[in-house]
Amino acid sequence: MPDQNTPQFENWNGPHGEKWVANRDVFDRQLASHGGPAMEAAGIAPGIHAIDIGCGFGTTSLEIANHVGANGSVLGVDFSKPMINEAKFRATEAGIENLRFDQADVQSYDFKPGSADALFSRYGVMFYDDPVMAFSNMREGLRQGGRIGFICWRRGDENVWMSGPTKIAARHLELPPPPAGSPGMFAFAQKDRIDKILSQSGFKDISITELDLTVNVGPNVDTAVQNAMTLAPWAQALSSATPGTGEKISAEIRRAMSEHETADGVTIPSASWLVSAQG
Repeated sequence: MPDQNTPQFENWNGPHGEKWVANRDVFDRQLASHGGPAMEAAGIAPGIHAIDIGCGFGTTSLEIANHVGANGSVLGVDFSKPMINEAKFRATEAGIENLRFDQADVQSYDFKPGSADALFSRYGVMFYDDPVMAFSNMREGLRQGGRIGFICWRRGDENVWMSGPTKIAARHLELPPPPAGSPGMFAFAQKDRIDKILSQSGFKDISITELDLTVNVGPNVDTAVQNAMTLAPWAQALSSATPGTGEKISAEIRRAMSEHETADGVTIPSASWLVSAQG
């Protein structure tokens, strides 16, 4: 497993996925306000049957399960075993019975045809090497007239909470940019690409709107810098860098983070697309 998307599968089932689980509270804090708009766009309501695509460690799945209630149900799907294991543990610990999780690649997952009233995702749909295959397969699991609602990042330069530290790191480290459109967090940066993928996958009544929220990158500057230095995609490159490089990067990131410190922590603007469509 899987036949498709092997690089992403290996990435999220190795140390990267384990690092996300270990820092679950950090990521939940960052994105606490980002799931609600996509749930509304998907039509999450009491009594419905929903699928959480790229559910990660289950934060949004748990929230949806509570919202749909005992007469509804939720399936969370993600290809990261460490995250799915954490999600299952959390659901069991919370005693939630209308929720189950499967580890799978959405591109090839055997969805029960027409079983879901709604598809939802919070930043979980940008990691497919064949997005048309993935969204076509998702649509098979959606009843006719059901809706998909998801949120994904816009361009990296509009999301300085991530691109700012990366730009600083790139002045000191060799960081080749990923090919345009390749799987990754900014793969859906272009509105026209999203529209084309959804149209080719059989969705209609497509709506794609800008959504500007904030990301809380830490309760204080010290924590925000630590998170940037340890959780960023380029963090691993520090281990082979020239001595003193990490300290230089950390000092520059600290100066940048200090400009965004508030009473609620270090909050930085972010830029997303809020997408909805009908199956």
